[in-house]
Amino acid sequence: MTVYAAAMAHKLTGTPGDALLHQRIVQAHERVSKALYIQLLDLAGSEQALHEQAHIRKPLMIISGELDASFPPGMAHIAHMLFDASAFLIVPGASNLTFVDQPLYTSDFIDRFVRKTPFEPGKPKPVEDELKQTLRVLWSGRLPSAPERNRLTIRCIGTFEVSLGQRPIRLGWNTRHAKSILMYLAYHRSVTREQLCETLFPETAFPKAMRNLRVYLNHFSKLLETEDGQEPCLTIERDTIKLNIEIDCDLFVLLRELQSASEQADNAYKLNQCVTLSEQLQSKILSGCFDPFSIALKETVEQAWEQLSLWAADNCCEREQYAEAVRFLQSGLQYGTGEELLFYDRLIAISQRTGNAKELRKWMRMRKKACVPT
Repeated sequence: MTVYAAAMAHKLTGTPGDALLHQRIVQAHERVSKALYIQLLDLAGSEQALHEQAHIRKPLMIISGELDASFPPGMAHIAHMLFDASAFLIVPGASNLTFVDQPLYTSDFIDRFVRKTPFEPGKPKPVEDELKQTLRVLWSGRLPSAPERNRLTIRCIGTFEVSLGQRPIRLGWNTRHAKSILMYLAYHRSVTREQLCETLFPETAFPKAMRNLRVYLNHFSKLLETEDGQEPCLTIERDTIKLNIEIDCDLFVLLRELQSASEQADNAYKLNQCVTLSEQLQSKILSGCFDPFSIALKETVEQAWEQLSLWAADNCCEREQYAEAVRFLQSGLQYGTGEELLFYDRLIAISQRTGNAKELRKWMRMRKKACVPT
């Protein structure tokens, strides 16, 4: 609950930079029974609970914060329409903890709600009744689902895996530059033949690269062939090549998470993001891809993590959490981006503070080796 609260605190309140408030939120969560909390979450999302709630005739109060991402006003309004005996309030300038962000506004609404005369729901109009019934059916998931569109799933952290919809594509990626073409197209979605040649094969003479590309694209298109009746996910025209399909790539998600962590102002949440990122960055990235574009992607990840791991290690050292700091430093050091001395200096300082002579000798030796000109 402590880790969960630290990760969620900035989302629960409209004042994300208030460190004291975040500490109080974490302390409050620590006093909550984890088993009971999970049970309540399961109950809230179950279809049986929804069916039972839809027949509530007692007065029901629904409050949503204007800034609440977990139970946004739109969702709260739908819930309001589902129940006949409900009062609904959107609290401005508040997130999930409306009573923290706007205590007077929230308490005034609660006071008026509990003091008013018993609620007597009137007979709903036919249109309203039909709308509520439709919402209840939709909410409980009984409407026929539309056919699911194909999605191209790419996993390139650790092992390289590609799936088209539910069909894994296991063979053919290590020949004719298929893996490199896939990553470049997945990132840009629509490119020209010239762009592909200039970016992926810069050392090959342009006329030869263009001739080779025709062979590569013929092989690539066969890998992404769709079944009869399905829309083609790849369009190869005279000048351009397009991917017409939804992309789910773990590397692109990782890049967004690294960017988000780098821009995060809340130190507690930023450190929690770094912990999650360190777990993802234990495997190789884009293994087997050596084209300039893939190398640039890998370098972007490595440089971003280098800066974040140094920051996380310094943050842990300030709180004397030296073991955690060492783990961050070793994680950032694994890529060897040329800034090893920054890591070695910190590891040496930690070894001195903790009196670990063996580790001190190790990192002193590594630092000396890194300083020797090659």
